Amino acid sequence: MAKAKLAPAVTSTADLYEWAAGVLGLRFDEVMSYSNAVLVPWNVNAVHDMRVALRRLRSALRDFVQVIDEKPLKRVKVDLKKISDLLGVVRDQDVAIIALEELAAAARDDSIKTGISELISGFKNGREQSHARLQKALGSIPLDELHQRFSNCIEDSLRQQELFSPGSLRDAGCCVIKSRLREFRDKGTEIYDPFDSVQIHDLRIAAKRLRYSIELFGVCWGDEITEFASGLARMQSFLGDVHDCDVWTAILTKRLKDEDRTRARDKSAAAAWLLSKFVGKRSKAYRSALDLWSEWEASGFADRLHILME
Repeated sequence: MAKAKLAPAVTSTADLYEWAAGVLGLRFDEVMSYSNAVLVPWNVNAVHDMRVALRRLRSALRDFVQVIDEKPLKRVKVDLKKISDLLGVVRDQDVAIIALEELAAAARDDSIKTGISELISGFKNGREQSHARLQKALGSIPLDELHQRFSNCIEDSLRQQELFSPGSLRDAGCCVIKSRLREFRDKGTEIYDPFDSVQIHDLRIAAKRLRYSIELFGVCWGDEITEFASGLARMQSFLGDVHDCDVWTAILTKRLKDEDRTRARDKSAAAAWLLSKFVGKRSKAYRSALDLWSEWEASGFADRLHILME
């Protein structure tokens, strides 16, 4: 999997406008670098990499609009979200197929293997249809025009006199990270409600946004801030596993409850077996997330990050 490129190096005399433009241009170019590879059928890695690159770009835009003018960027943001949504559908099906294939390999009962294989076939058919829609959408977007439009929007946003009101890049970073930290803290108590899947998912999103903001402005603090990004990445991973299992549990529960009496027994057996596996995996992921949160509470994780921003 491709690793995100580092934000442009910065010094105390760096021009804030030029640095912001450089970061956004870099993130946009990352997204566009996958535009051909993602059109190749079943290029799972390209779909994942382009989706992650888009997340980082959209996160940077979300952070910068706190200190720059958002209006010129609105149309571009709509286009980027459309692409991101299409990629997300394809990626979700890729993840489902990979998970089912791994579980099928672990199943010992032939009837369960058969049932899982049928589920996989259904996801593969859906994936092909979703990828065709992605191809059509990307093919209808003149990428050179989108690139030029994006560059123009960034220039228009940074040209405004009131923009980047913080006195320095570090001040801008403090402003953004503090805002993301408040959002994260506000969601923090949701970790203690293990069965509220919506709120736990929201906590994961808050962790992801805080992490991306730290990574974006981390050039201002260097190694001092690295531990916070690493810790948030771990929490994001644990909560991501919880969310994935919640999605699977809902799908499988509905399938079992709506089961037609004439449906092949293999499908029911496979769904029940899979349900037990995902419930177990969710419990393990939730315990890991809760243990990490408890460590943070004991070590003052959030307080230390806030102090660093002072």
